[in-house]
Amino acid sequence: CHTRQVAFLLDAIENDDPSIHFYEHMADKHSSKVNAMLNRIAGILQSVKQETVQREKYYELIMDFVETGIVVLDEQGSVFQKNRKVLALLELQVLTHVRQLSQKSETLEKVLSEALPGQKMQVEYPTRRGMMNLSVRVSGITIQGKSLRIIALNDINRELDEREIDSWIRLTRVLTHEIM
Repeated sequence: CHTRQVAFLLDAIENDDPSIHFYEHMADKHSSKVNAMLNRIAGILQSVKQETVQREKYYELIMDFVETGIVVLDEQGSVFQKNRKVLALLELQVLTHVRQLSQKSETLEKVLSEALPGQKMQVEYPTRRGMMNLSVRVSGITIQGKSLRIIALNDINRELDEREIDSWIRLTRVLTHEIM
């Protein structure tokens, strides 16, 4: 009898059924205690699941708040997770697979498809405002046996523009000095 109840509890947990409850007020005190313990186990597991869901939402909010585009890809190039910034940077409404990038930039698609953890690169990406220089950094993680690549994308045009301006200022100073 108890074996069936444990099996029933396990099936309910696997099927994500939070309504599982065993009757605790029985004539047989032993069965009542077993049912109470099964209800307690179900409650603990449900509580852990709720905490996990809340933690995931918390991390998603943090990801959406950062100014770096983040996309997490599995080994086949499917998007496991992404933030809003990556969609804004790439001027896309939806990103579910890296192949979608081939419509705008085969170069970026190839870089993201073949990038390995630890690599850092720079790639140009066409936008409505012209070419954007993207810094691409890759790291890896294995979650539940799945190898995932976390790719961080940043628009570095402003940094490049500032460096170019600094170079022009230095060149102007040198030329001014030489002319004097």
